Amino acid sequence: MFGDTVITSAGKLAPEIQAIYDNTLDIAKTKKMRWGKYALKASVKKNGNTLTAMVYKYLNLQPALTKLAEFNGGNYKASTNIERVKRTYSVGRYGDYLYVEEKLKLVDLDNIKNSYLDIFGKQGALTDEYIIMSSVSAGSQVVFADNAADLNAVADGDKKITLSDLDLIEVYLVNAGVERVSEAHSGTRQIGTVPMPESYVVMADISVCKDLSTLPGFQFAHTYTGQKHDGEYGMVGKFTVIENPITKTQTVNDKKIYTTTVFGAEAYSSVTLDGESKCRVIVKPANDPLELAESLGWKGWMGADIVDQYAIFNIFSVANINDNRPNPNYSN
Repeated sequence: MFGDTVITSAGKLAPEIQAIYDNTLDIAKTKKMRWGKYALKASVKKNGNTLTAMVYKYLNLQPALTKLAEFNGGNYKASTNIERVKRTYSVGRYGDYLYVEEKLKLVDLDNIKNSYLDIFGKQGALTDEYIIMSSVSAGSQVVFADNAADLNAVADGDKKITLSDLDLIEVYLVNAGVERVSEAHSGTRQIGTVPMPESYVVMADISVCKDLSTLPGFQFAHTYTGQKHDGEYGMVGKFTVIENPITKTQTVNDKKIYTTTVFGAEAYSSVTLDGESKCRVIVKPANDPLELAESLGWKGWMGADIVDQYAIFNIFSVANINDNRPNPNYSN
């Protein structure tokens, strides 16, 4: 049904076609990711029938203030000022497929890409983003907006994020030695552009972004120079605000509570797209004697975990504008 030049005798895509399909899928998937772009990439190790992600993180870096003595053959200096920690976490296999009630011309990459690989890339990114968001939003460092005592106080007091909340988080991050994610924008002589400082990242729902834009000193992304992040909404102080529909919400006392995540560099990890964790396209003839249908799908190993708890803060707040309609695309 598929043709000898595309499908091997084992019923799989020919290697050269498989490589083109997989790379096209990865490009489509990566373009749609926001959480994933800031993740520390972990390698995947196979242990029997399970896969484990592994990443190294350097913590508690201290100055090496002890003078080195003249070496006498035995006075080796102990390495006590660099702490290297290995983080491991389990990953799982995810995927989906579509039945196609037509004969596919598998060498017609443009048609396959537009009809199938693009939507698989979006679904793969959506899956990966939810997995990362779920891990990161479970971080132990929490701030209740506007100095509220707890979630009930946030809901009952209609507490929104303030500059004081962000200032407090910035002090904690800096004192913990957490590096910023974004480099400084130097600015140009072009009218309407301004230099912007290096910054931490704020991942926020659009409703929270609207509230943040009313804070003193907020700059919308189109007003400053430099390489923009996907979904970059603007900057306030030392924070780059990223609009992302994949954020956690909950209802407390009939109020919608938003989780806004603030983080620095190397705060969390997800698996790399290379090797065994790389998403693959699966093409299979249906078990159909009349050759009326076949299937296309994707699968890949995914997982995420927090690497440095001190580099992540989750802020709980309400928002001035709430969209409480069911959203079929982002059900969180």
